[in-house]
Amino acid sequence: MCSSILPPPDEIACYEKYCPGITQKLIDTYAKQVDHRIMLEKTVILSKENRATRGQVLAFILGLTIIIGGFVLIAIGKNGYGIAAIIGAVATLITSFYGGIFLQKKNLNEKEARNP
Repeated sequence: MCSSILPPPDEIACYEKYCPGITQKLIDTYAKQVDHRIMLEKTVILSKENRATRGQVLAFILGLTIIIGGFVLIAIGKNGYGIAAIIGAVATLITSFYGGIFLQKKNLNEKEARNP
């Protein structure tokens, strides 16, 4: 059983005897596969970063809109509703922020546990 993707050297010599140039083709194919995987990983990482950033921006806009709406409610005399809207929005934003930090630390600890 091989620990590499390439066959052992004595097998490669046999293949090369019957099919000249096969070793270079195998190496080129392996290099292309590695490049392809690296490109896919970059794409996935960038996609996740973009999605996270977009979510943060939209959450901020939504939270700000609710807070402004709360002040508008207070201005028109609906103090209870306005204060509830402001407190609810601020509490949600704070909880999301600290929840994100907690989740990042948890993921980092799990990665460190897997790769000592």
